[in-house]
Amino acid sequence: SRDGCASSCQPETGRWYQWYGKPTNRKSHAAVYDAARGRVVMLGGLDDDGVVIWDSQAILVYLARRYGGEDWLPTEAAPMARVMQWLAFAGNEELFGMARARAVVQFGRPWDVADCTTLARSGLAVLEGRLAAQDWLAGDGPTIADVACYPYTALLPEANIPLEGHPAVLGWLRRNLFSTPFNAVLSLLALYLLWLILPPLVQWVFVDADWSGASRDD
Repeated sequence: SRDGCASSCQPETGRWYQWYGKPTNRKSHAAVYDAARGRVVMLGGLDDDGVVIWDSQAILVYLARRYGGEDWLPTEAAPMARVMQWLAFAGNEELFGMARARAVVQFGRPWDVADCTTLARSGLAVLEGRLAAQDWLAGDGPTIADVACYPYTALLPEANIPLEGHPAVLGWLRRNLFSTPFNAVLSLLALYLLWLILPPLVQWVFVDADWSGASRDD
């Protein structure tokens, strides 16, 4: 399948495994669906007193709803939709543009740097236009939309995409990190998670993984 992922099922354990690339240590780097517990276990995640959440955006939703209050993830339809739009932006334009452009420059990943850079610059222009009109992405104050879009944007210089000439984005980046006590907690948690998971993740994704497989068996 795409990107040389391989899948297998172990009926005796009720667990489904999926590996991406060819990690040298499958036990450490497998994404596991545990049917008995009804959850996916992946490299990197949040365990909050037995509540296990994987995926960075899902973690943000959980933290906002569990600890952050209405301001961070509104329950009213229109404000919630505005937040979710920017979560989608983080998972599309930012991931496939900004993050991949950086991965090509910093780690030599095999994506088309011109295409990634074009998408990244387009995303940066979208952010600049939005933030020139208001201080925060989805409302009058910070939400998890700002937290989700912050990392890839802040790291754009490492993709050889300068932030100079985008004053609204630069101002937003300065406001975003420690704008409120809860945002400070989210920022520190994000830094901790990065410190915890990035070394093995980088070793696997950018050093050990073989992305040339053309089928499930490769």
